[in-house]
Amino acid sequence: MAGSAHHRSRDRADHRPPANTRRGSIMDRQLVASSNVASIGYDEASATLEVQFLNGAVYQYFNVGSELYTQLMASPSKGEFLHAYIRNAYPYSRVG
Repeated sequence: MAGSAHHRSRDRADHRPPANTRRGSIMDRQLVASSNVASIGYDEASATLEVQFLNGAVYQYFNVGSELYTQLMASPSKGEFLHAYIRNAYPYSRVG
């Protein structure tokens, strides 16, 4: 049974940033109309999505493809999209 518990933990998103990611770098973000998201930025070269929430917290999500970023920005609800497709699916780090 211990083997199955280990297998389950690998099914969850690894929340550690990739080793080559600079922590704490703040990128240019675009203000968005949302009830819980203040601004969103994206760096295509590193596939890093940066989100500032209305409470001031800033998170970077790693390995996010540009198509998903485009879909997020086109979504009528940024918070719902983040929760459904990004939050627990990609490694992330709080940077602010």
